[in-house]
Amino acid sequence: MSFGMKKITSLLGLIISVAVLVVLYDIFLTKTSVLHPLFASSSSEPVRTPPTTASVEEQHAISLSEQALRNIGVTDEAIQEVSVSIYDKTLSYPAMITERPGRTTLRVSSPFAGSVQRVYVEPGMVVKPDQPLFDMLLTHEELIKCQTDLIELCQKREILDQELQRLDSLAAEIAPKSKREVAFQKAELDAQVQNQRSVLRIHGIDAQQISEIIEGKREIIRSITIRVPNSDEEGVLPKGARNEHEHTPVLQVGQVLVDKGQLVGVGETLGQLVDLSLLMIEGKAFANDEGILGTALIEHCNVTAIFDGHQDSTEQIEHLRIKFIDTKIDPVSRTLRFFVELPNSVLEEDKAHSHRHPWVKDRKEEDEHGADGHYVNWKFRPGQRCELRVEYDTIPECIVLPREAVAESGNESFVFEWTGISPETKRKIWLKRPIHVLHRGKNLVAVANDGSIFPGAKVVARGAGQLLVALSSGSGQLQSACPCGDH
Repeated sequence: MSFGMKKITSLLGLIISVAVLVVLYDIFLTKTSVLHPLFASSSSEPVRTPPTTASVEEQHAISLSEQALRNIGVTDEAIQEVSVSIYDKTLSYPAMITERPGRTTLRVSSPFAGSVQRVYVEPGMVVKPDQPLFDMLLTHEELIKCQTDLIELCQKREILDQELQRLDSLAAEIAPKSKREVAFQKAELDAQVQNQRSVLRIHGIDAQQISEIIEGKREIIRSITIRVPNSDEEGVLPKGARNEHEHTPVLQVGQVLVDKGQLVGVGETLGQLVDLSLLMIEGKAFANDEGILGTALIEHCNVTAIFDGHQDSTEQIEHLRIKFIDTKIDPVSRTLRFFVELPNSVLEEDKAHSHRHPWVKDRKEEDEHGADGHYVNWKFRPGQRCELRVEYDTIPECIVLPREAVAESGNESFVFEWTGISPETKRKIWLKRPIHVLHRGKNLVAVANDGSIFPGAKVVARGAGQLLVALSSGSGQLQSACPCGDH
């Protein structure tokens, strides 16, 4: 082979080698994922495709079966439509119903010493002013002596009246001096009689009995009937509605503390009468809340009393007001008491003696004295516990939702909005929406109206926390396209 042919052959071999190297570079350098980051330039890096809106919303959407929704309480009644309203900031305090000091309880005391002859009333019975309560047999020496003295004075006054009539029949010039002396003595006796009447009235003897029995018949009263105080004469009971609640006082026998035949002394308590038509609620707040309570008192803010009923039911009494705040803070518990008036109402009233046994037929004797067996059953009673919610500030233009409608995860809060129904599974689709919470109450939450959720949207009113747990665990999470396709 000539020299020229060898040179051509070497050149061809070199070209083939270069081509092989180029192919190997293309395969092992540009196509291998392990070596590509080391040798590829920034300009040759492939562009990553960002996730679509549908894929992002799929991570925040959940669809559960109807059975699962009912298990966590998400029923059709638990779906609330969002609306813009006013939110009242409230604070809740434990409270208890108490009596009104000096108003609820009225003690019936014995004004003299004696023995109990008869008891007309029973505990729980409703009584009226001037209705008889007890018959007392007098053993009080001072009261008996006061009656005998009054009878003696009345006899002396009668003698002086006769003497004045005799002197009046004589000529005026015969005995003017004697007439003046007799008139002066009669005036002294009239004053003494009036004093004795006052003493007997203080001891509980009726003015009519004093005039008819002691002065008229000249007899000593041995038995006295103690009656319900009269509001017009003694000012014990209000004559009408004298407060903002327009309540009607109802006196009821609270306790009977004596028995028939029992000897009692002066001032000893015979029984108690109670008026439960208007009560007080005593709330206990922390000392730091003194400013809030003061604002609520001055501005007459609304106070709501919440009572726990039977079968998980609650009852609310709204539009109450703080009457006054205690003047001192408890040094041990560091709590401050405040009081709210609570108007009471009658649940049941018995006037037909339906509670009596059928063999009790003859009640004419009791009816003549006014003890007709009238009983009432009050709605609220002292000692009953409740909760007081005091409003102290207002947030306008916000979204108000139940507390169970908001789910919490760290510093974030969410609601679940109903966005439609899945065409494949026919299940409701719930989309997690982040929200800004302005205030959290015990039962309600104020949410900012910043476009996170719009008025008219439908959200779950309870069970949001369980939906968030199910979404975080992947249970019921959507795998299809955008859940808003049916919205």
